[in-house]
Amino acid sequence: MQATAGEAITYSLRICNLGSDQYKLDTPLRDHARYFLGELGGRVWTLAPHWWRTGTSQVVIDPGVGSGGMPSDFSNLGKQGRIYVAGRRTGPLGYLPPDDFFALVNATPTPAGGDPQAYTLHGMIGNIPILYIYPVNASAVTLDIVNYNKRLPEMIDIPIAPVAAVGAAGNPNGVYPYRIVFNTGLGDTEGGFPSDPVTLANKQGVLSEIPISPARSVTGRSVYRPPSGSVQYKLVGTIGDNLTTDFTDDVLDANLGADIPEPADAISGMEQFPGDFHDVVMIRGLINLLKGNRGDGREQVYSREWDRWVKTLWADQKQGQNVMQLMPAYGEGAGTIVRPRSRLIGV
Repeated sequence: MQATAGEAITYSLRICNLGSDQYKLDTPLRDHARYFLGELGGRVWTLAPHWWRTGTSQVVIDPGVGSGGMPSDFSNLGKQGRIYVAGRRTGPLGYLPPDDFFALVNATPTPAGGDPQAYTLHGMIGNIPILYIYPVNASAVTLDIVNYNKRLPEMIDIPIAPVAAVGAAGNPNGVYPYRIVFNTGLGDTEGGFPSDPVTLANKQGVLSEIPISPARSVTGRSVYRPPSGSVQYKLVGTIGDNLTTDFTDDVLDANLGADIPEPADAISGMEQFPGDFHDVVMIRGLINLLKGNRGDGREQVYSREWDRWVKTLWADQKQGQNVMQLMPAYGEGAGTIVRPRSRLIGV
């Protein structure tokens, strides 16, 4: 079972609210569950620590003492991350603190040729660190960035439904429900709960009360509806922030975009835990917290039982036999210039 945070919250609240759909509409209730899910995730992380490979991307560095913006999904490059020269996997680059890096650069007026051997992160483009490498040759260099992270993933809940109404004259012509998706640097969440359908006879669809996520990693929202007579939700448009609560739909059915993300493809925190943890530890634990002792994780019987679950499952996973990745300590097998000797920026 590869659950998302939204699925875990929905499932646990459904069990705790038998016979009621209030869990789909009650934002404070869902925020309460999201908070406890994060607390449970933190305990899992403490009792069963492990590294996950969270992605691979590329960045192109200009000639000279090269610099370039890191890809947005690597703005918090974990200290287990690895940076390679694309196509020449002779070992990852070594990390240098900024002061040491620029002292080395300034000591060499003309950068030496050859592949880069060291890098640093210094300065920002927006909220993304700037990556510097040394040395580089006379051509642009493509770097492969392989990121491993030990941080607890942020638990992002499924969006609740917006309110849909009829607007001015426009293109949509059919009966449409709407769903919202949260956008993050790592990808999109699963589709949220559908709004009540609205009948648009060559009218615009006007959405209000579009949900705002409390998760800091959410950078925008996407709006989806199905074409008339279909059940497949497709992209209407995007909202490039996590603040706006209104949206107007004036899109023809034929011009709708991509299909809505399904839970199996969604990004919302839980996918970074092994599947067995989702079902037994996370979901069962959340149900017990919300139902058994009113959410007090300090209760001793619950705490002992919880720790036993986590440690048993961790032993069964054998520290890396599922989706987890065991990595060498930072700097082992890195570039030839230096071994890291201070903390990595952003870690």
